[in-house]
Amino acid sequence: MKPDPLKWMNHFKCLLLTSILFFSQREVFAVDLAITMDDPMVEQSNEMSYQDVNEMILKTLADNHLKAFLFVCGKRVDTVQGKSILKAWDDQGHGLGDHSYSHLLFETPKMTLAKFISDVDRNDAILHGFRHRVPFFRFPFLHEGNTEELRDGFRKYLHEHHLKNGYVTVDASDWYISERLVTAQKSGLKNLSKYRDYYISHILNRVHYYDQLAQKVLGRSPKHTLLIHHNVLNALCLGDLIQALKKAGIKMINAQDAYLDPLAMESPEIVPAGQSLIWALAKATGKFGSELRYPGEDGDYQKAEMDSLGL
Repeated sequence: MKPDPLKWMNHFKCLLLTSILFFSQREVFAVDLAITMDDPMVEQSNEMSYQDVNEMILKTLADNHLKAFLFVCGKRVDTVQGKSILKAWDDQGHGLGDHSYSHLLFETPKMTLAKFISDVDRNDAILHGFRHRVPFFRFPFLHEGNTEELRDGFRKYLHEHHLKNGYVTVDASDWYISERLVTAQKSGLKNLSKYRDYYISHILNRVHYYDQLAQKVLGRSPKHTLLIHHNVLNALCLGDLIQALKKAGIKMINAQDAYLDPLAMESPEIVPAGQSLIWALAKATGKFGSELRYPGEDGDYQKAEMDSLGL
């Protein structure tokens, strides 16, 4: 009997998804993990408004008794509607951190230290007056400068302005998965279970990877900060993700508590600077070589997997 190519392809997809889920959830590991979220914005996405996205994310955090940090890129919320998003987070006691105004890439030759600082200062007007503004700055794209001059110059600025690096330990590509989900919704997708399962497996995989790397570099598991985004995917799936993390033995903690870890004192002397702080510390040792891909996380890494799964 002649093999059916479509049947074999579907079988392969099922096996691949099963292997991804198995790899991500194959062990229980006890770590502390906080949620930090980037880039709130005012936009309409198919059937879900930005108000729905915001309300669903905040409800999930409230239901799980968690306080997160929201890192705000000013240009995306510099409207009355955008300020209403920030007010909702502020009213519920979540920290509001600085993520610059224009989300510029902090790299030469197009960027100068003065231009970047000016853009960061511009964000002050957006965050001014909120009770739960926190003294943390997160670099756009997690790029902290591709020259010593940029890196050290902005570190000096942070010190002089009593700001701390809103570093990430667990980086991920939720933004890419969300883009693929939204595209599928535009084509009529109703059942998001495969996207949800893939997202959960991806995050569990990344927590496992960065915690194992931390143990090699630090000799311990730090209090981790997870970077995810204010998007449709997290509006729909954050609750399921949190439950899966808890089931894996992960203790969910508040963002403010995570940044009390001694890890916050570290400033790896690498160029280009940035990425996950765990990644950067590993890079600074000079011991890991090609084991550390660059950038640490990117949507291209998920493309082949998601293509093969029909996602």
